[in-house]
Amino acid sequence: MLMRIVITIAAVLTVSLALVTREMREREFFRQLEGINVDSILINRRLIDKYIKCLLKTGKCDPTMKDLRIALPLILEHLCETRCSERERQNLRKLFLYIRTNRAQEWERLAKLYDPKGAYKANVDAFIENRPRPTMITSSAIRETVAPTIFTTTTTTTTTTTRAPTAPTPQRQSIRATRNALYIAMRRFAMYATTPRKRNRHNLTTPVI
Repeated sequence: MLMRIVITIAAVLTVSLALVTREMREREFFRQLEGINVDSILINRRLIDKYIKCLLKTGKCDPTMKDLRIALPLILEHLCETRCSERERQNLRKLFLYIRTNRAQEWERLAKLYDPKGAYKANVDAFIENRPRPTMITSSAIRETVAPTIFTTTTTTTTTTTRAPTAPTPQRQSIRATRNALYIAMRRFAMYATTPRKRNRHNLTTPVI
């Protein structure tokens, strides 16, 4: 029982650490993106080849591209909706537009690798083309996909807009389940640690039931 609790806690901590690491990598990538000249990179075919191989996991990565590779699923989720400066947003749009336009085959391979179900395709296309997105995606410590339905009621004098409640996303449900599992595991561990013991004939302690 104790070993099972320890394994559960370790699994929860591993998942939490992975989420934190991904967000840290994302912030570091955008910090680097703020200060680079994207146009000079896009005219360097050798450099672009190297970066694409890194993202496809078929070549080596420099630190900046390694940050991008780790954070890319998170970046595709919110697409600079709230976290980026205007310069970072423009530079990211240039990178995506160049690869989609000039390296179409690699773009498709990247899409299959990082968005196999096509969940972000419509929003990514809208982001690249700088137009309103069909689905709003936001990100926070606990991320959820927001796909609001807008109901508009018109009267003779005013127009009222009501945003419908959103259903929990798979990511939020997974994090909630993980949090509940951690809570249960910690309670069991606390109960085990505080249970009085009695000695048996072999001088070993066992919980008093």
